[in-house]
Amino acid sequence: MNRNMMMYSYLKMMNGAMNITLNGKIKTIPDQTALETLIQAHCSKPEQVVAELNDAIVQRKLWAATHLSENDHLELVSFVGGG
Repeated sequence: MNRNMMMYSYLKMMNGAMNITLNGKIKTIPDQTALETLIQAHCSKPEQVVAELNDAIVQRKLWAATHLSENDHLELVSFVGGG
């Protein structure tokens, strides 16, 4: 990590924010954001979402207790029926 990135990361930590990758895009979110909070903010039908955090599926019952960390990789996949 170069000096500028280190300084940027330090300043973000001091301001209570962190970066994660959400569905392939970098997103800045507040520190200690719970997975459940992020899903509710980004998904209109959370009951139809599967969450994959750092290559592992997170069970729905664990969403509230799962807090995101700097540089986490999160994929939110919604299932849509059709006919």
